[in-house]
Amino acid sequence: MRYTWLAGKFRPEQMDTHDVELATTVNFPNFLWSRQPLQLSPVFIFHFWSHPTTDPAMFPTELPSQVYSAYATSRWQPMLTPSLGADVDVSLGIFSDFSSVDSTDSIRVFGTAIAVLALTPTMTLKAGINYLDRLDLKLLPAFGVLWTPNPQTRFDIFFPKPKLAQYLTTIGNTDIWWYVNGEYGGGSWAVERNLLVGNAFVPHTGDPRLDINDVRLGIGLEWTGQAGVRGFLETAYVFERKIVFAAGSPDVSLDNTVMLRGGLAY
Repeated sequence: MRYTWLAGKFRPEQMDTHDVELATTVNFPNFLWSRQPLQLSPVFIFHFWSHPTTDPAMFPTELPSQVYSAYATSRWQPMLTPSLGADVDVSLGIFSDFSSVDSTDSIRVFGTAIAVLALTPTMTLKAGINYLDRLDLKLLPAFGVLWTPNPQTRFDIFFPKPKLAQYLTTIGNTDIWWYVNGEYGGGSWAVERNLLVGNAFVPHTGDPRLDINDVRLGIGLEWTGQAGVRGFLETAYVFERKIVFAAGSPDVSLDNTVMLRGGLAY
């Protein structure tokens, strides 16, 4: 379970969003005799959006108040040799308000393909591609170094999702770490929306796709208990926020904001 809030009710140029995510993972052991499991994770996310402004001159389109992401992710991490491996994941699903669903616009495929090379017992080199399947950005390079100089330090210096983590303390039987991280956030959906024509809003009949893109720099705490319960709390500064429309409306830049996110897993 994971909940994400991007604050947007303080200024009219912002957009308030709430994401509620539910997921689970099933492991299929020894996939293709690799001694590594194939992990299959069905995911469902509710996205609640508030309109960026009530002034049609500033934002001449009406967005739905709720959209959905329903997809499945498969991940496989085989080791080809003792030092050379791979990390591959592919996601397929429907991203829509469920009022505009078709095989062309609302279905997306995205994922990563990364080669992993262990240089030393504490340092691993990673390089590959990240396929986003968004309107204005399809591919990103994925590269970096995972460095674990000791059991209490983990530096995943990896673009586009770096994370530097350090052990903090133990309370009872729960280990607590703190971290700083970054990520390219947002998503892409196909939705029904209305456009301002003259003095009235009329249904948009063109390409229904839109992106909401942003960049996030955060800090947080994560913990792991002996019973297998894991959790985290983090906050982030969110900038480069933009709504990108496939057709019918110009792109809209949103104000920078803050994010709060937390989750639990078992």
